[in-house]
Amino acid sequence: MKKRFLLPAYLLLLTSPLLVSAAGLVPCTGLNCTFCDLLKLLDNVIGFIFKIIFPLAAVMVVIGGFMIMFSAGNPGRAAKGKEVITAAIIGIVIALISWLVLDTIFKILVSQGDWTNAGLGPWNQLNCSAPAK
Repeated sequence: MKKRFLLPAYLLLLTSPLLVSAAGLVPCTGLNCTFCDLLKLLDNVIGFIFKIIFPLAAVMVVIGGFMIMFSAGNPGRAAKGKEVITAAIIGIVIALISWLVLDTIFKILVSQGDWTNAGLGPWNQLNCSAPAK
């Protein structure tokens, strides 16, 4: 059973250097970092994780579909394929909910109590401006 997942794991490991791009991940250099830069770094890391989550979930749905298609009338294999697809969909829902919660927390931290300019802006951008040192 575990041998079936080795090929997708190897393919993911082989293609992961193509996905990795740390350019722009860290928004500050040296000792110039502020609390705002820390929040931007966390937001960038979460965005990078989401670049991996959706393709991985799509691969798992395809694997589950193949398990169902090639079950050859075996109800156990068909049920396992359905479980894989259900787990992938539940994983995406959990990831989206966690992103929503973290994004809201980051934007509340950025606002620093100033609710007239709370930095809530567009849903996918963290509007943060720290005072200069």
